[in-house]
Amino acid sequence: GFSIEASVNGAEFQQAGHLNSQALHGNSDQLLQYHFELQDASAYHYFRLKQTDADGHIVYSEVISVENAVADNGLTPSSIVARYNS
Repeated sequence: GFSIEASVNGAEFQQAGHLNSQALHGNSDQLLQYHFELQDASAYHYFRLKQTDADGHIVYSEVISVENAVADNGLTPSSIVARYNS
């Protein structure tokens, strides 16, 4: 599954939500899309995904930094779309 982690400083993260894998048996070679809405994202400026495999192996995505109302990449704190390939 995937944990959505948020941080105010980019160093200390806390879990903001969790999504179960959509893949059959947790593995897929197909593109899968997930959706998660953080109710109050205004306090957070850094986000990352934590992928936990069925065997307990953990992989973290890159940290995404979002500042002000709209970041250079078009993301807003209340609407973040992450693409994650494992």
